[in-house]
This record gives sequence, C-alpha cells and structure tokens, in this order.
Amino acid sequence: MNYIPGQNYQIRYTMAVALLLHGLAIFGISVAIISGAVQLNQSEVTLSLSSSEEAPEDAQFLAQTNQLGSGSADEEKEITVTQEALFADAQINEVKQLFLPEQDSGKNTPLNYRVITTSGDSALTIPVYRPSIEDIESPGDQPSEQKTLAELSLEIANLEARLADKQQPDSKKPRVLILTSASTLAADNAEYVHQWRDRVEAIGNLHYPAEAREKQLYGDVRLLVKLQASGIVEEITVMSSSGSEVLDRAAIESIRLASPFEPFPKALAEKYDRIDVIRTWQFRKNRVSAKSV
Repeated sequence: MNYIPGQNYQIRYTMAVALLLHGLAIFGISVAIISGAVQLNQSEVTLSLSSSEEAPEDAQFLAQTNQLGSGSADEEKEITVTQEALFADAQINEVKQLFLPEQDSGKNTPLNYRVITTSGDSALTIPVYRPSIEDIESPGDQPSEQKTLAELSLEIANLEARLADKQQPDSKKPRVLILTSASTLAADNAEYVHQWRDRVEAIGNLHYPAEAREKQLYGDVRLLVKLQASGIVEEITVMSSSGSEVLDRAAIESIRLASPFEPFPKALAEKYDRIDVIRTWQFRKNRVSAKSV
C-alpha cells in the first residue's frame, strides 16, 4: 500500500463528523421520546363553578366535579376569567360552589329593617354590605341575607321615589312673602307696599260706612290680605274682628273696591309669587287708616 500524504488527516476528520452526526441523531430521538412522555402525562383541567348530580354523557372538558353544560354559545368553550390569578398552584384544591339564590323558593324570611328618610341633610347612613371571608365560607346563611339586601334596596328606592313625589308638589308651592309690623323691605319693594296701603285707605275713606258715622262706631279690624304678583287679591281673612259687622265688612270692602292693584316690581316678582299683608284697619272719628300694628 502506497502512503498518500494527508490521508490520515482525512480519515480522522471523516470519523469525527460521522460521530457528531450520530450523536445529534441519538440526542434528538431521546428528546422527542421524553417530550412525548411528558405530553402524555399532561391534561387540561377546567374549574367548574357548580356541580351536578347527573354526569354529562359526552364530557368535553376535565373538571373537579360533574357539571352539565349551559350558556348561549353554539360551541363548547372553557369558562374563562378576565383577570389572572394572584398565584399559581400545581395542586387542584376543592372549591366551594358559588351561591346562586333560588327563585320563588319561599324559604327565605326577610329581616325587619327600619328605613328612615329625610328631605334634608342627615347624619344617618346605611352601611354598605361587604361579605367577609367567614360569610363566603358559610354559604348556608347567604341566601336569606342576599335576598334581604335586595328587598331592602328595592324598599329604599320606593321610599326615595315617594319622597321625590312629595317634594315635587312642594316645589310647586308659591313663594310667599309675609309682611307684618316687624317686616322690612328694600326701597323699591317698600314703595310698592306703601302705595298699596295708600290706595286702600283712600278707597276706604271714600266709602266710609254711613251707619258707622250715624252710630259713631269705632274699632280695629286686623286683616290678612293675600296679594298675587299680578296685583289680584287672592283671599281676605279676618284675623281679629272689631266686634262690629259694619266695621269688619267696611274694611273688607275697602280692599275689594281698590283691587286690582299694580303688578309687583320686577325685583319683587323675581323672588316672590305672592305677598301676605297683615294690617290693622283703624276706624276713628269718621276716618279709616291701615296700620302695621
């Protein structure tokens, strides 16, 4: 055999490449076998939220309890959540069923609550129910509690609606300014009341009752006059009689004959819909005057 230079190097290089290829092939087969074995041992498990005594005929997923399918989707899909769990666990733990209140069971007896409503600010508050861990771990007490809270919320809503209905008529009531001897007004508004009084006194003296002159009847009549913003007299009430029907009637007639009066000034009409004027008609020596006494 003739020796060829470099032949020994080529043989060793070829053997090294062959060994490397065989090693890679053997390693790849081993990894595939191990991966397949691991995949065969893994199963996807779905967490069921409720259990059924009857097992489904054709189960689509694995879970810790039997559960018959429900929902509105056409395809079978796993139950999912919108948030990630705070921690992971390789062990499947027993999960208590979520409480679903029974409808029309008639077993729950509502608790007695006293509901207090006010039309203004109040220091009373209604506590917000937040279930504790003990409540979650004791689902037997929750049906009655949750039903009661729902009924309480409905009752509160009804009371608020009735309160709103009560407040609406109140808001429609006229804005009334009551003028007595102790009342004070701004210059423009005071001028209107003074003109009203002067007109009533002028008409009263013009139509002073002849019977009062003849019989020399004197006395005081205290009246309440309800005057609308348009100047129309809404009502006249005798608060204190003079003891004489002639004088009482003369005081009332002085207002009726003087009406209607001028409408309220703009500043007064923006604040009030009616003025209740309380004045005393004094009949003295064939003359009448309306005093704020």
